[in-house]
Amino acid sequence: IIVQGKSLEVTVLLIIFLGSFGLFYATVRGGLFMTIGYPLITFFIWKEYYASLQNTHFVDAATLTTMGFMIYTPLILWYVISLSWGIVAVNKYNSDLLNEKKT
Repeated sequence: IIVQGKSLEVTVLLIIFLGSFGLFYATVRGGLFMTIGYPLITFFIWKEYYASLQNTHFVDAATLTTMGFMIYTPLILWYVISLSWGIVAVNKYNSDLLNEKKT
């Protein structure tokens, strides 16, 4: 039986265009975590921050900057983590496949 390795280029393109759904090509566990777990964690962080804003009576520039930081940083990290996880998973899969063929 011939088993083909996974393509690193395909992995990167899938993750760039599909986000964490593209991670399922490289690793199911990573795809599940980044599709379900990471957004839940981010939601609870945003929820706590939003609850702390309820006690303030005005919104200043620093608060708006922090809100932007709280929104965009997790999204950027989501892509970086997904890409990193996908690259590592494909390289590990391919190296494990090569090690099996040698033995």
